[in-house]
Amino acid sequence: MSFCLIAAAKTTAQIPDYQFQLSSPTPTNNKFSWTHSGQVIEGFNHYNFYCPENKRRIGFYFHNANTELSTTRQSSSGQAPSQINNRTRPVLYILGPGTQGSEASGLALAQKFLEQIKHYKLPAMHIVSVNGGPSNFYTKDIGSGEKGLLSLVQHIDSQFKTIRQRSGRSLIGLNEGGQAASRLLFTHPELFARAISANASFAQEHQHSKLPVTNPLNKNNSWQLAFLYAKQQSPLRVELLQIGHPQHSTWPANEAYSSFLEQLGIQHRLAPLKLEAEPQNLEDISILSLEWLLQEKP
Repeated sequence: MSFCLIAAAKTTAQIPDYQFQLSSPTPTNNKFSWTHSGQVIEGFNHYNFYCPENKRRIGFYFHNANTELSTTRQSSSGQAPSQINNRTRPVLYILGPGTQGSEASGLALAQKFLEQIKHYKLPAMHIVSVNGGPSNFYTKDIGSGEKGLLSLVQHIDSQFKTIRQRSGRSLIGLNEGGQAASRLLFTHPELFARAISANASFAQEHQHSKLPVTNPLNKNNSWQLAFLYAKQQSPLRVELLQIGHPQHSTWPANEAYSSFLEQLGIQHRLAPLKLEAEPQNLEDISILSLEWLLQEKP
């Protein structure tokens, strides 16, 4: 699968006017809870932690790469399990689809990542499936989903062997989670160097950018946040991978957002899924994502 690689000299750009077809939100059938019931998922453990900013316990699913390796095999270099278990690992945070942010919503994609890593014997990484809050990072209570994620990053770094710098953390979001991943990348470049937005509705994000300035979503959207990030000329460079299906309703807005990022000089790639693939083909999404994450970075 080939990528469209786009990086341009930094310029100023205004958010253009578009008329996009809006895609339907991903249906969510379950009543929201800050901590899921903790079903048994192979390769993942369910935990919860106390988030002081939200004054509550929040659940997450976690794949511990070191535990997996130390209990299943020695490394190719012949290191003993205790040596493998002490390695620091990068962390991939997964933001699931849906208008509610249950940590279970990202599990299907998380499992696909784990399958690909095992099958192709790729470098190990910790994988976290995140709870995005009552409305999956679009919250009426001033960003409780975002506060929960930021607190979770601190918790993961304090409890597990992680690479505790921005180069060791990546975000991937699917559908609504993909929209959130792009926003978080531009809002918190001090924490995340890379993000992946799969099947994200940048049309909805664009619609929010055109709301009255009194509406909080006027500023908290992928278009405005990318513009502000570029305007600030932050020394913390970020990269965004957009994955979408050329025949899906979200594709025209993905192309337009890619063009907008090019004008801003923000490093990004636009990666189309194969035409014969389903738009929600998690296997293809995980393969494209891992190819990109594991590439040598300049």
